[in-house]
Amino acid sequence: MKYLLFILLIPQLVRSETLQIQPGELKVEDGDTLLVTMHGETKRVQLLGIDAPEDVENPKFKMDLKRTALDQEILLLLGIMASNHLRDLVKQEEMLDLHFQPGAVDRYGRLQGELYGLSDTSLNRAMIADGFAVVTLDGSDKKSPLWRELQQQSVKQKRGLWGLPAMPARRWAGGLLQH
Repeated sequence: MKYLLFILLIPQLVRSETLQIQPGELKVEDGDTLLVTMHGETKRVQLLGIDAPEDVENPKFKMDLKRTALDQEILLLLGIMASNHLRDLVKQEEMLDLHFQPGAVDRYGRLQGELYGLSDTSLNRAMIADGFAVVTLDGSDKKSPLWRELQQQSVKQKRGLWGLPAMPARRWAGGLLQH
């Protein structure tokens, strides 16, 4: 009986949903987090597999500030640039699809999701390719090698944050670029 119950619950554990959203129906909180209304409730959604600098002073910003020893204004500027780029990507789309697992949340209570435009382009991936976010996927995800290659190309070609003088983005990204 225990095994039958487990087998019946498996689809619930891995079930994913897609939510269609018009660009005006979501808010970019920062370069890797969205505020999305689902079933009448606003949910925070972490863009899966990426990390972008913070654009406001919060606990993560303070940790990044200490870890990088960057000037506070420079670190905030990196975050503002990343957030603005995500906003621009969202505005370019007529409709967006958010793919997520309803019960899967990170340590901050955010849903994990991937945001796609009409051309089936992942905005998560675009943030990496455009140089405004770093890859956080571990090697077990099938997207990891491709996304890491896109990250290396964006650094090499000095796209986005990587093109700033003195390379403060490298100090922010720290060991994440070594993968």
